[in-house]
Amino acid sequence: MRSVEFKVIETDPGEYCVVAPDTKIFCEGEPLKREDEERLDEVGYDDVGGVRKQMAQIRELVELPLRHPQLFKSIGVKPPKGILLYGPPGSGKTLIARAIANETGAFFFCINGPEIMSKLAGESESNLRKAFEEAEKNAPSIIFIDEIDSIAPKREKTHGEVERRIVSQLLSLMDGLKSRAHVIVIGATNRPNSIDPALRRFGRFDREIDMVFLMKLADLKFFVYTLKT
Repeated sequence: MRSVEFKVIETDPGEYCVVAPDTKIFCEGEPLKREDEERLDEVGYDDVGGVRKQMAQIRELVELPLRHPQLFKSIGVKPPKGILLYGPPGSGKTLIARAIANETGAFFFCINGPEIMSKLAGESESNLRKAFEEAEKNAPSIIFIDEIDSIAPKREKTHGEVERRIVSQLLSLMDGLKSRAHVIVIGATNRPNSIDPALRRFGRFDREIDMVFLMKLADLKFFVYTLKT
């Protein structure tokens, strides 16, 4: 399954039409390619297996607000700003985030926790700010922070000033996200209890999903895809 952007130039009959399962759509010409949009290896929902329950939850929390922001506004419901995916390595956390970005057409900004760390004063915080600014500018967007525990450990257990500053910066950026900004932050970790508790409070990463991997015969495609990549 893929999300396809198109423009209707003619309908037959009538000025208005209803698209139903038996509707035939004829396309002409080559599809437009956006130069500013990362292709993300064309990962889709069909490439993710073994986590159907979690996928349904994530789609409800991420896809619906990004696709139908006016619906949430009309009923007075604020979509979540942050979602924390936790589970062992290889449970599909990164793959799911890429699949949702592809299927929704959202701008995708991936932050690798260990790579964003810098010994230069202020550089790590600056990198985080730039990521959030870029995401808001290109909304609807998904910011994916892999190994978030590496940049947001419990402050009382850290000895370095850099880690404390990054945690404070991330807290500030999460609080600064407007509920209607159409930007959702997804954090991934295999050590959820190592993350600073302030990040897991309401209005930040307040939705948490356990990525328990349930292996079934039909989900061998997940491993096939992983091997291909």
